[in-house]
Amino acid sequence: MKTDNKTAMQRLREILDAGQEPDSDMLKEGIAQLLQERDALVGSLENMAGWLARIAAAHIHKDVHQLKYTLDEFIEKKVKVVTKQAPNIH
Repeated sequence: MKTDNKTAMQRLREILDAGQEPDSDMLKEGIAQLLQERDALVGSLENMAGWLARIAAAHIHKDVHQLKYTLDEFIEKKVKVVTKQAPNIH
């Protein structure tokens, strides 16, 4: 059971860096975390592949309206604009 806010991989890294051998429970937690991260990444990559396929298809067919629609939809649904206020220099 976790007693801190570190992830299983962070705790595993600390154990390995200290030259110790992790126990089987620690290895299981680390592997479980890696599998979750892999699944999230695969889902994101599949999603992006779908968007790229739609954009490429519109471009190949020279359908400017579909291309603009797809790009606008992609920007609306997937792009997050982050702005930071510049610090005031006096």
